[in-house]
Amino acid sequence: MLSAATDGVVMGELRPGRYLMNIGIRSSWLVACVAILVVGSTMLVVMGSEDAMVIGLNADAKTLGPPATNNDQCVTFRIYSALTQSDEGFHPAPDLARSWEVSEDSLTYTFHLDPAARFHDGTPVTADDVEFSIMEINNELVSVASRGLVPAIESVEKPDEHTIVFHMRYPYPHALDPYYGFGPRCTTIVKKADWEGTDYLMNPYNFDPVGSGPYKCVEWVRGSHIVLERWEEYWAEKPAIKTIVYRIISDPNAMSLALENGEVDWVPYTLAMSEVDRLNHVPGVSAAFHGTPCGDSISLRFNLRKAPFDAIDVRRAIAYAINRDRIPGMAYYGGAEAAEGFVMATPFSSAWVNRDLRQAWYDPTLAGAILDAAGYPVGPDGWRFRTTLHTTPYFPEDIYVAELVKADLAEVGIDVKLVSLDYAAWVDETFVAWDFDMNLSSLCSGPVPTAMARLASSNIRPVAWANDMGFRSAEYDVLLELHDDDPANYLAYVHRMQEVLNEQQPMVHLVHKLAASAWNSAEFTSKHPEFWNGLGYFLMRLTDVIVNE
Repeated sequence: MLSAATDGVVMGELRPGRYLMNIGIRSSWLVACVAILVVGSTMLVVMGSEDAMVIGLNADAKTLGPPATNNDQCVTFRIYSALTQSDEGFHPAPDLARSWEVSEDSLTYTFHLDPAARFHDGTPVTADDVEFSIMEINNELVSVASRGLVPAIESVEKPDEHTIVFHMRYPYPHALDPYYGFGPRCTTIVKKADWEGTDYLMNPYNFDPVGSGPYKCVEWVRGSHIVLERWEEYWAEKPAIKTIVYRIISDPNAMSLALENGEVDWVPYTLAMSEVDRLNHVPGVSAAFHGTPCGDSISLRFNLRKAPFDAIDVRRAIAYAINRDRIPGMAYYGGAEAAEGFVMATPFSSAWVNRDLRQAWYDPTLAGAILDAAGYPVGPDGWRFRTTLHTTPYFPEDIYVAELVKADLAEVGIDVKLVSLDYAAWVDETFVAWDFDMNLSSLCSGPVPTAMARLASSNIRPVAWANDMGFRSAEYDVLLELHDDDPANYLAYVHRMQEVLNEQQPMVHLVHKLAASAWNSAEFTSKHPEFWNGLGYFLMRLTDVIVNE
């Protein structure tokens, strides 16, 4: 019997938890074959292993190296080790570093590496690899590392091959934070001998990765799937899941159908919000809205290098023209709220949100008057100017948000052409080539104030999730560099940074949003419920997952 076609795949009747593989990649696996299906010109088999998990990704990875974006990290955090990981409470947990000490003045961090740690090729992981990975690779390619952790490091000392000491320029309170400290986002560890002296972006190990994590990449078929196998020689606790298959399913309806039919076991972060309630009524499936440690906001971002967006008045007029209040109900099914300020209040960031701040309210009449005064009157064709808005279906709701923005701007005489790109192309055009007028994207405003360094002028670099807008503010940069031990003073700096963003309007924060995930609760459970709802996607090992009998 055949089920419905999903994402161009004619699926056989699948049991939950099965995975897909090209015929011939490993001859010993063919014994477990129970069905054959076709994806385009690629023949795949459905394997009968009980310890496999299929994860649905709505876009292909761009790279499997350290310069990773969100979808890439869902894969790469399984392949690579870091100095530390995160536990279920978002506290640092051992990984390559089995233990560490912090000096009383918080200026020295000493990490003791596990002497058993090995790369997938069998060579040991040393302090040289750690130093090179953090200070060179991550600093150059990983925006999060270069705007918080690495600038705080004064020097590195290596007493022996299993000990590494970081001397800080100033007390960096987020040094052990899993997002902005010595955790997986800033300390992806690669083998120095594979990367030193190469063009980092073109290094072949971006596409054939060698890490020291619990999984090895055994196949990547672009646009179709990525397969990871558990590395049986892994030097730490091995996860129960032997094989992970990441299926690329760009259509959100096809993704939900695949989950419902047992062809996908986990859709992390990017489930269509319209599907949460329905899937919760499907036997064996659980779905939920949930927060994220970083706090996720969807923003309309301007390319300040281009007219008319180089004019503050035009950016402010657009902010007045958009009815933010209608977006949550029309696009997010209860999974978002209209954004008043530039920081989403999460359990991590609530204390430093500037609650006196309010973005421009909805007033299309005022928006029109500002545009008139700025030299953009309505022309004979009925438009003030024409522009483009780049989007990606990475989050399905963004397409609806873009349509609402387009309609609002049309009401004040701005003609917007929507340009929808697949995730990798969108990253290239917006963050690397800066070839856009406006773009719609998410922005993490936490979990710590260091996240605001994304908008520093020093972060105007052709790297994913850097300062793609080209926003520059001398005052903002100075405030970001102030390191005051007095919490009240530090809070005042952070509040003023939010005010600068409100005054300069480099973007319009539209909504603060939750994420939506769903998983095969009949086949898999976790020691920690938080695994499915965010932390597992980024920071936690699959050792928390239990395969149900």
